[in-house]
Amino acid sequence: MRDIELRLTADLDGATKEVAGFRKEYGEMVKVVEKPLRQVNAFRELESNVEKTGRAMQDARERVRQLGAELARAETPSRKLQELYRASVRDLERLSRVDARPADR
Repeated sequence: MRDIELRLTADLDGATKEVAGFRKEYGEMVKVVEKPLRQVNAFRELESNVEKTGRAMQDARERVRQLGAELARAETPSRKLQELYRASVRDLERLSRVDARPADR
């Protein structure tokens, strides 16, 4: 039998540079993938806020209708009823402005 000698050599500096390059490329890829994911989360949050605002607007519209009907039925509406009606109208207007903002974004 003959002895076989096997000799391995490695370029540690080159391998280290390659690993560092891979790490850099991987980090850049993570950033590229992460950006759309953040946008999806922002979109979901915006969608949720729009739904909440829509429900609040519906409630405010109903409150304005109820108070308007009470004002119409009353011969002499109380000051408190008039103030409640005006406050409800302002609330509905505020919600309408809030609802219009996401469409601008």
